[in-house]
Amino acid sequence: MQRTKLEREIRLIKTPLGEARIKLCFFKNEIYCYPEHESVASLAKSSGLGYKEVYHALKTFALESVLRELSPSGEADL
Repeated sequence: MQRTKLEREIRLIKTPLGEARIKLCFFKNEIYCYPEHESVASLAKSSGLGYKEVYHALKTFALESVLRELSPSGEADL
C-alpha cells in the first residue's frame, strides 16, 4: 500500500463571519477545503452559530473563493 501526500497550503481568508484559516489540498483536478478547528471554534463562539454550521459555511465560502480565483471569467464554476 502506498501513501499519497497531497499538495496543500494554508490561507487566511476574509468571510462574512470574520477571518478564518483554511487548509487547501490539491489532488489531480480536485480541490479540498478544510477550515482549521481554532478558526471554526472562535467564529462559532463570536457569531452564536453552531460549530457545524460555521464549519460548512467556511468550507463553502473558501471553495467558492478559490474557484473564482482560478476561473478565467472570475466566476465560480460549481
